Amino acid sequence: MKFQAAVVNVHDITYAIVSVKEYVIDSKFTASRVIKVFEPLFPGLPIILVSINFHGLPAYFGNEDVLKVAMNVPVQDIPWQEYTVEYQDNQPFATQE
Repeated sequence: MKFQAAVVNVHDITYAIVSVKEYVIDSKFTASRVIKVFEPLFPGLPIILVSINFHGLPAYFGNEDVLKVAMNVPVQDIPWQEYTVEYQDNQPFATQE
């Protein structure tokens, strides 16, 4: 599986931000499950999900305290990278492209 994400550090808060489809953020249940999928790929980091709607506006989901910081970083300024999920000994890990 390939996905777009970044590890961001703002004001001494480091978090992973992952780009997802809009329908993921529209459902708190789905968004919470997706965060659980990404947690092993970014161990120890809070995960923020972001989607861009058809008007080009971002929507976010994640830890409220981290969201306050993440929402102040323009999406175009995030150092996006493509990641690929791979498995070793049945454990997922992400590699950067």
